[in-house]
Amino acid sequence: MKPTKFIAALCGVAALVCSCEKEDSKTNDEGKEPVPVKVASITLSATELKLAPEEEAVLTATFAPEDADLSSVVWASSAEAVATVSPEGKVKAVAEGETTVSVTAGDVKAECKVVVEKKTGWAVGDYYEVGNVKGVVVWVDESKEHGKIISLDEKVALWATGAYNTGAKSEEDGKGNTDKVKDINAELSAFPAFKWCVAHGEGWYFPAIQEVYYFLNAKATVNPTLEAHNGTKVNDNYWSSTEVDEESEALYAYLKSDGTAASYGDMKDNPTGDTFVRAMYQF
Repeated sequence: MKPTKFIAALCGVAALVCSCEKEDSKTNDEGKEPVPVKVASITLSATELKLAPEEEAVLTATFAPEDADLSSVVWASSAEAVATVSPEGKVKAVAEGETTVSVTAGDVKAECKVVVEKKTGWAVGDYYEVGNVKGVVVWVDESKEHGKIISLDEKVALWATGAYNTGAKSEEDGKGNTDKVKDINAELSAFPAFKWCVAHGEGWYFPAIQEVYYFLNAKATVNPTLEAHNGTKVNDNYWSSTEVDEESEALYAYLKSDGTAASYGDMKDNPTGDTFVRAMYQF
């Protein structure tokens, strides 16, 4: 073999070896696990929150870059006796004081100051959550410390399964009406609307006609709060716990075209249409 041909052959072998090494290197690189992208910055939707005890708020965290690895994200409160925070950023006030809610990802952190203050008064449309009692305020007294709330949910139910005369004739005291019906039928098996209201827990009752007017007339103020807390919005007509003179009828409240509430007597056990019921609680 001539020297030139031998050198060319060696170059060809060298090129083939080099090409194989590059291919092996490429295969190895593609087989590796991708390196996680670290969080570079965190921005919270608020840097300070003011809440009343039992009130809740949601903090939203924005992480950059968008494809950052979020597996190490941790939410925390520096004083859980004041306020707690969930892994999703939901802050719940517990008692008066101050705390710092933080969210961290590796070495990056964002913080929000949370101040919990005693509520000075209630207003119609406020969300009410004290202990296990949840609802929306529909009436308050002059002190604004006491009032009435409605349940977040509602139900279609018969006033009674027959033409019972219970003596529940108060137009303002639904709790009194409810107690009178319980005196007749403690289990409320014959009074579905009453039973549903009472089943919400101690203190809940079937509202009287004037109490139904409270939330019908405040529909525009109450509905946004109900919607914000996954409740069912107030519609235009409801049973009340108030009987009329005829033992077979009870007052049914509705909203007129001008937006004001009115009522008429409807059959307790055979109403003309859907008879919605809301439970009420007095605080």
